[in-house]
Amino acid sequence: MVSTNNHKGKEAITKQRKRQILNAARDVFSRKGFAEATTAEIAQTAGVSEGTIYNYFASKRDLLVSLIGGYALDESLLNLFKSPTINAIDSLPALLEDRIDIGFENSDLLTLLLAEIQRTPEFGEQYSGQVLNPGLALLKTYLDMRVKNGTLRPVDTEVASRAVVAMVVGLIAVHQIEGKDGFLANYPVKDLADEVANILSVGLGTKK
Repeated sequence: MVSTNNHKGKEAITKQRKRQILNAARDVFSRKGFAEATTAEIAQTAGVSEGTIYNYFASKRDLLVSLIGGYALDESLLNLFKSPTINAIDSLPALLEDRIDIGFENSDLLTLLLAEIQRTPEFGEQYSGQVLNPGLALLKTYLDMRVKNGTLRPVDTEVASRAVVAMVVGLIAVHQIEGKDGFLANYPVKDLADEVANILSVGLGTKK
């Protein structure tokens, strides 16, 4: 029992320390951009030594991937996919609302992501392996279930999963470009998710 408690305590400390470092990384990345940010400044902001960062993250790039991945594949998304009602016909709006809401709140991270992928192709490969591909696999499984239970017509779910991601990412990008006074910033996220779900469902459910 003592050993189990100690293990759980260490896990909690590790999780807290990682979050502490990631919060600091976000602050520094937001102020200076990825290229100008340094692990030394991130460590200072986090209140830890620079060496401590490397106990948890392999590099500055790994920090950014982990930071964005923490939002893209967060607990709320994983819980949605575990829900017993995930294959219901009305589950898509809830899924989209969750992703759009988190995306709008963190749209600055998309700017950092795309800029770094453009500058360093290897970053795109790392992000795809750790975040994008696992996310697409989850979404494909969801779409496969919907096709199987007849709430979506048979489609290529590899393509469909990427189309859904592209629409959400596109909305986040437009939200970032438009700014706080733009249309999307002032449109209720739930209504937006319902409208996007309707567009996707009609598109997926209508034969040519």
